Amino acid sequence: MSTAAILGTIEGEILVSSEMPMFEQHYGLKCGDRFFKLQPSKTRPKTLLAQLNLLDNGDFSGNLNPWQVVDNTNGVGVGKDINADWTLADGHTGFIEIGRSTQKAQVRYTDPIFGASLPVIGGMDYLFSGKFASHRCQAEVIVSIFDASGKVLSKHAEPITGKHVGGLQISGYQAIDIATKMPLNASSATFVIELTSLNPDPKTPDASAVIFFTHLLFAQTSKTRDVEWTPRTNKASPLLKLLSQKSDILYSVRITPELVADASHVEIKSLNDANGPAIDRLDLDSCNDVKTIISTLDGNAINVQVFGYSDDLNVVIDGVFVENIPGDGHINKHCRVVIDKKYCDGQVHYIEIRDQSGLKTLGRDVQIFPMQLTPWSSLQEYSNPPFPSYFAPSATFRYRALQQQLTTFQQDLAKGQTDNATVARLARLPYLHQVLEGGFGRIKKFQPLDFPKVETPHVSVIVPVHNKFNVTYFCLCALLFAANKTNFEVVVVDDGSNDETLDLPTLAPNVTYCRNEVAQGFVRACNLGASHARGKYLVLLNNDTEPTVGWLDELLLAFDNFEQVGMAGSKLLYPDGRLQEAGGIVWNNGNPWNYGRLANPWDSRYCYTRQADYLSGAAVMLPRTVWDQVGGLSDEFAPAYFEDTDLCFKVRDIGLKTYFVSTSIVYHFEGISNGTDVKTTTGLKRYQEINRPKFKRKWTNSLHANGEEGKNPDLAKDRGILGRALFIDYQIPKPDIDAGSYATVQEMRLVQSLGYKVSFAPLNLAYMGHYDEDLNRLGIETIVAPFYLSIDELLEKRGGEFDVVYITRYSVAKDIIDKIRIHAPQAKILFNNCDLHFLRELRVALSDKTQESMQKALQTRSDELEVMRRVDAVLSYNEVEHAVIVSHNLGSSNIVKCPWVVESRPAEQIPSFNERNGIAFLGGYGHPPNAEAVEYFIREVMPILRKKLPNVVFNVYGSRVPKTIEQLATDDINIVGYVDTVDEVYDTNRIFVAPLLTGAGIKGKVLGALAHGIPTVLSPVAAESTGVRSGLDCVIAKNPNEWADEIARLYQNESAWNEMSINAQKFTNQYYSFKVGRELMRAAFEAVDIYRTL
Repeated sequence: MSTAAILGTIEGEILVSSEMPMFEQHYGLKCGDRFFKLQPSKTRPKTLLAQLNLLDNGDFSGNLNPWQVVDNTNGVGVGKDINADWTLADGHTGFIEIGRSTQKAQVRYTDPIFGASLPVIGGMDYLFSGKFASHRCQAEVIVSIFDASGKVLSKHAEPITGKHVGGLQISGYQAIDIATKMPLNASSATFVIELTSLNPDPKTPDASAVIFFTHLLFAQTSKTRDVEWTPRTNKASPLLKLLSQKSDILYSVRITPELVADASHVEIKSLNDANGPAIDRLDLDSCNDVKTIISTLDGNAINVQVFGYSDDLNVVIDGVFVENIPGDGHINKHCRVVIDKKYCDGQVHYIEIRDQSGLKTLGRDVQIFPMQLTPWSSLQEYSNPPFPSYFAPSATFRYRALQQQLTTFQQDLAKGQTDNATVARLARLPYLHQVLEGGFGRIKKFQPLDFPKVETPHVSVIVPVHNKFNVTYFCLCALLFAANKTNFEVVVVDDGSNDETLDLPTLAPNVTYCRNEVAQGFVRACNLGASHARGKYLVLLNNDTEPTVGWLDELLLAFDNFEQVGMAGSKLLYPDGRLQEAGGIVWNNGNPWNYGRLANPWDSRYCYTRQADYLSGAAVMLPRTVWDQVGGLSDEFAPAYFEDTDLCFKVRDIGLKTYFVSTSIVYHFEGISNGTDVKTTTGLKRYQEINRPKFKRKWTNSLHANGEEGKNPDLAKDRGILGRALFIDYQIPKPDIDAGSYATVQEMRLVQSLGYKVSFAPLNLAYMGHYDEDLNRLGIETIVAPFYLSIDELLEKRGGEFDVVYITRYSVAKDIIDKIRIHAPQAKILFNNCDLHFLRELRVALSDKTQESMQKALQTRSDELEVMRRVDAVLSYNEVEHAVIVSHNLGSSNIVKCPWVVESRPAEQIPSFNERNGIAFLGGYGHPPNAEAVEYFIREVMPILRKKLPNVVFNVYGSRVPKTIEQLATDDINIVGYVDTVDEVYDTNRIFVAPLLTGAGIKGKVLGALAHGIPTVLSPVAAESTGVRSGLDCVIAKNPNEWADEIARLYQNESAWNEMSINAQKFTNQYYSFKVGRELMRAAFEAVDIYRTL
């Protein structure tokens, strides 16, 4: 058996030493069921040891004192902190106590790992240093250097003079520095403190002599003095161990914390005998019960609290180990970590607190470390233009607004739709941006604002104002700057102003201006504005706001995405970027709760559209018809306060719903309009308390089910639901990339339709931009980092809230089922495998006839079927796979049919036969069967088809097209690749083909084509599980000649084409509609005993 040793870990790297040549080819590091390859390390101990303190417990903060009396001399004792007067005030002090009759005393450093001789590297510079003092004696510090045989090569001594007496301050101690260059054949060093003379004090002749010492260091360094003391870290021991073994062969292994999280040890084993004996083993700390809190950056530091761990901690930023925090024996600790200035760059950084090995993550966070700490409001107030606009909290939205404005201009230019007014509006953008970045406090001159004249506005934005024209002007500039696709008019209601507001008709002639000669307050001003509005939708907008890009479009989208919407409200942010409001709660006692106030607005809890009890009147939209039906704002709440909450209740009272829209974002300078003090006897803010009892009295009968005030607001906020479902997949769905993602989104919508709030967690917790936001718009919460940094953390913190956990893919399910059972024991687990992976792999194995492929398929079969036995129900798309599962698992799996939903195009929107050309295939080429299908069609079918349909083009669509397919392009083979929408595929081509040879599961591309009314020719594999009828809804072709014949027939026969187009749509409407899918999903819920559905 080979001799080898696991030396330990340094900065998360496991070091292994062996004298056996080519050791890494025969042995590996095993952790759990995984083997990790040993990599020869280029790093050598002399490089890693530089600057490290090699002495253990050099400040005596630990319990073990490494200094021992030589020969157990009587009358000599070693300890620490002799009493409060002779111990460092902010640390610890070691001492040697020598009895008055003792003439000889020698104390030696004895390392807990290496004993009396500490390994050194020949030819390198070292420094021993420490702080010393003595009472009633003199002594000397001796550093001796030895070769491998134990022969003394050199000895270096420095006296402890007795002139320093020690005490509370470090200045009371003598600094001793012994610098030496090691001889080339040096192997080890020893450290001794030796008594040289006793100097009794005549006043206390019986008193013992004492030597004090602290802050001891021995390090490889070229410095000869003034080296800052640092403790010995866990990096030093394995390196010294390597030196002591006299081995130059060093291997290293890095294992990600996720893979070692639950491991108790790692071990060296033969690669050919995983079950054989281990050569060496390294035990790892159990960190399951450790809790860690990492604060946000405070100045230039973060505060770290760790509960349940007493050993060393490692601070890691962006994968780089930046600091070691020595363990102090306390199981709970609180420490402050100063962030190196190189990380203060305004970028996102990943922070981890790891255990002493550096392998296990105890806590983690993601933060932006700012490049400067001056608040934006201070820059606006005390600096002068030009401002560093990129520091503004709203800079991201302003950038997006500019981007959208320029894109719209570019599109208009391409269409020839630009005129002088369009160019003028583009040219005003720098001025508008200047106003916004300076803030309304800096507006001194008011330039005219050229709002476009809108004859039939879709939306009317009503802005009530009373004086403070600079605030109103700022808001109007923001409305012009924030790009929206919908057209809108602005209605400004002047509520008795006597300042520059009176000049508004001249400054902004296309803004509708109406006025109350005497101020009437918010309620009556809004009602007056509504009477002058012409839009189909009305928006109430406070003047102390900055609406951001797309805010109107997002509000309108809620009315399209959800049924019976009567009112929609924006997410409100404070000017510093903190959350002001994310849809309010009204408790059963009638008190409103401003949900999310001062929180991080990008926390997933605040980032999805949902029903809410109330929406702030600072930015709210409702149809004109609804406004008229409920009578606008109730005059009983004039002049202001509780009128918006009352409006929400009135809307719901007529059977409609009120929605908070997370993607409509408005900055609100709260308090500028009406003040903030509710106790004042003047000003509008006092009406907040005056109107509170009016509101409670009016709506008390509607509040009984709203929950106890302050109890579980994170759950109480979700109104109109019966339960909660958590979906887990390996990544966020990308419906424009693959059919599986499309299916996942539809399945989430089906679960929503049953009355369940849906949360989606990708296994990697990665945020994917608009893909996340698209789900949020549908009312689906997306769980992403940094708010949760693992699925384990999500389940641990929130597992108790879910009624259902819906997992997609066996590779995801196999590692988390047990964790769900622990943290969400009440939840039913539904498992959708998409397709039978092992069936697909078996088909490949039978095709390529290799033992390796077959073994892989059989292993997948074992894993996949085991997952199905452990869940509450398996959702299968088709009867074929259903039967296969039953044949293997017999009665141990509860199998139900999984719905597939396609939305058929209205017949009048389907382009006709003569408006189309070409043959199409669509697929994601990360899925091997799709690439295989294209290659087959080009190789086997196209040569025959060219003779029947000369010059007809085969268009190949889809994401991630490999070079092997790109190289197949010819005059009649067009490799298009990714397209933004499948309409381009289904609406422009005359025939759709799916020549799949392998694969499993239902084929979304096939059903999508049928729903779009494009006649489709399929292989038997592509048709599998869909239920299609060849010759009626589609054609199934079995060989190249059949493919060519059927494509040519449909391509040339308009009558046959039209008949199949109609039949295809009838088929999908009958079997794959949302209504049908909803009933199938209901059946799946009932199969696991969940009957509470809409």
